Amino acid sequence: MIDKPILELPENDARFASWNRTMHRMLAESGVFAVKVVTDLPLPHRKSAGRVTKNFSSIRVNGMTLGLDSWDSASPTDTLMKLGYFDPKGMLANVRFVLKIQWQPLPLWDELFAKTGIPVTPWTIFPSREFPLEAFQYDPTAKHIYTGAINGVMRYGRTDYRNMAQKHQDFYVSIGSKDDTMDEYLNILRACRWGISLCGKRGTDGKNRREIEYVSCGMPLALNYCPHYPFPFFPERDFILLKSPDDLLRLRDTDPAPFAEASRQVYRDHWSPVGMSRTLIQLVDQYCPLLARR
Repeated sequence: MIDKPILELPENDARFASWNRTMHRMLAESGVFAVKVVTDLPLPHRKSAGRVTKNFSSIRVNGMTLGLDSWDSASPTDTLMKLGYFDPKGMLANVRFVLKIQWQPLPLWDELFAKTGIPVTPWTIFPSREFPLEAFQYDPTAKHIYTGAINGVMRYGRTDYRNMAQKHQDFYVSIGSKDDTMDEYLNILRACRWGISLCGKRGTDGKNRREIEYVSCGMPLALNYCPHYPFPFFPERDFILLKSPDDLLRLRDTDPAPFAEASRQVYRDHWSPVGMSRTLIQLVDQYCPLLARR
């Protein structure tokens, strides 16, 4: 019998942002790891490094300490770098690499690696803690009421998409500040031909929790951004790229079946609890032997 990799998680999980806690939980529940809760994982001082350090946690995989940064911008990793946390005598000097959820190509990551030998890499995306992953399974042959739904907070350039969708009855649009209950939301998604995910905060990689939530249900994706992951994820193969609000109308005549299959595969391989765990192990195997030779 092959022993499971050992995953060490920090005690007192309530210290961290809900996004970090969700990812800790998904890793622990995946069944991929033998899980331990430990007290000696490094934790930046909130008073010196700022409030968003609650979005930075440390975990260990087979003895390798990794940083997990779930915040939207380059912070808090950039702040910790400036404060010397990753320096040879810093609290995070033993971190082998940093998992940055909203990773995008930045000179800052090259600077951190040149200075400390610590790479920063994308990994996966987390769901909201309330969303029941795999709540239903999409059928591309079903008769859907809506081409897609536009929901969420209307900022970050999403308003133009809402305005376009409101002109057409085959799109569902959330009205005002009304929040659908989870049951209402799931019923709307079941009635949609496409899962539309619009860019998150500007200046970030744009990743949106709807990506994992929709693909967990097998829904084909339509995104108005191209997120970065450590695995192939290409527009017009794995998702439809919406270059402008007018592209919403493309979804009416595009066969969703191959994109639904792509969604099922990316969820199975990389975004499900098992998939994200195996992807994490792949990153450890990729980076840690190379770093050991530095």
